[in-house]
Amino acid sequence: MKKYLRYFGSVLTLTALPLMSAFAATSIGKLYTMSNATTGNEILIYNRLSDGSLFQAGHVPTNGKGSGSGLGNQSALKLSSDGFFLFAVNAGSNSISSFRITEGGLALISSRSSGGISPVSITEHNGRLFVLNAGNSSKGGNIYGFRVEYNGDLWSMPYTSRPLSSKTATTGAAQINFSDNGRQLIVTEKATNLILTYSLNHYSVPSYPRLIASSGNTPFGFAVGKRNQFFVSNAEGGAAGVSSLSSYSLLSSGKLGIISPKVGTGETAACWVALTPDGRYAFTTNTASGTLSSFEIGFNGKLTVAESKAGITGKATAPIDLAIGPESQFLYTLNSGNESISSFSVGLDGELAPLTTLTGLPDGANGLIAR
Repeated sequence: MKKYLRYFGSVLTLTALPLMSAFAATSIGKLYTMSNATTGNEILIYNRLSDGSLFQAGHVPTNGKGSGSGLGNQSALKLSSDGFFLFAVNAGSNSISSFRITEGGLALISSRSSGGISPVSITEHNGRLFVLNAGNSSKGGNIYGFRVEYNGDLWSMPYTSRPLSSKTATTGAAQINFSDNGRQLIVTEKATNLILTYSLNHYSVPSYPRLIASSGNTPFGFAVGKRNQFFVSNAEGGAAGVSSLSSYSLLSSGKLGIISPKVGTGETAACWVALTPDGRYAFTTNTASGTLSSFEIGFNGKLTVAESKAGITGKATAPIDLAIGPESQFLYTLNSGNESISSFSVGLDGELAPLTTLTGLPDGANGLIAR
């Protein structure tokens, strides 16, 4: 049985569950994505309810512009490590924005130049923020650092601009993230099949990048786990049925230790990765297949496929970004094929069960965070 509700111009499809009503559900948190619109980027805010459903709660301009289309990225949005602030990239205006999280929603604090061209990914650790600029056909990308002030304002840090693997050409830069201990930065490049690591000194100034060949082709999104382990999706150039997930350990030298070289999904174009908060399971969205895969993570970071089709968003839905709520109960996917967000319940064994689908998102929406 299905019911349809219209709210703030969006259509929400609710799959009825036994002894559960959408009207009896309580709010358990918020979900954020961004419009990525060329006419003016906005953060879209949704209430997360206890039955897995979503209701739009508002939208806040970023004071920047989006690209209007896919960014080939992960982590366009990021929460601060203390949970007080939200950060966003504005790929169309070469800027980044910071927001204070309020009881009523979000309050824009600042919008700053990203220090490069086409920012696509952002990361923060204990008041230090770095942005990944993808560059363009005539100028290569770079990373650039900022200090997050006590009020959430952003101030650029001197000497923190560092190149990617090429200073003159695009590399398909996809994501930047801090290591688990905050002493290094990790970047994936899709076009070069490289993973870059940067070591940070006591002043948070990064080294020049160490270039490391990826275990799989087209390394895309990744998630940092415990014990300086991280997990990278390999889209394999979109070849049918051969995408995979790899796990690595990041050494203090900046070198990588390979744990699981490539564990296949059996699906096509695994691009985005999320971990459960306890670090036991990893999930990928398989964009061309319209599915999600589930992996069990061993203490040493070794990967085992739990379910190659743990979840299904549907044909031509093209799931991209995904997020897991801090309570570990719900997983959400942003679907670029039909401009929707799908909700799944997360079982104790990593099993996913479909719940609801929210439609009516703007074309080109990007980034997803659950809190």
